[in-house]
Parts: sequence; structure tokens; C-alpha cells
Amino acid sequence: MPYQDKRESIEAAEAAQHPSQCPVCRSSDVTTASKVVSAASYWRCGACGEVWNVGRQKVAGRYSGPGFSR
Repeated sequence: MPYQDKRESIEAAEAAQHPSQCPVCRSSDVTTASKVVSAASYWRCGACGEVWNVGRQKVAGRYSGPGFSR
């Protein structure tokens, strides 16, 4: 069995995911301009206009909360 990096398997799993709703307004009207949906795809909400990337959003969540200020 060939070696597979865990990061690659996580990215592959995330690539198949289409966000079901906007993280800001919770609207289900989300689209992407990407021809091939992957973990690097950016998504736009048709209702509020918010733009986000699922992978970067998860990383940003680590650095919020008590003890972290902007």
C-alpha cells in the first residue's frame, strides 16, 4: 500500500463538500466560480455577499476567542 499523507486525505474529503449554508447569514444560496470544487475553492453567498473558503475558515477559528484579540 503506497504512503498517503493525512493532509491529502483530509483535503480530498473537504474537496467533495459543498457548503450547505453561508456562515454569516445562514442562507442556502451559495455558489462558487471554480470550475472544479476543491478545498481551495472560495464560496459566495447570494443573499449577503460574504466570500469565504471552507479550509481557511476552519484555521481562523483556532485563533479566535478568549486571549486572542484583533
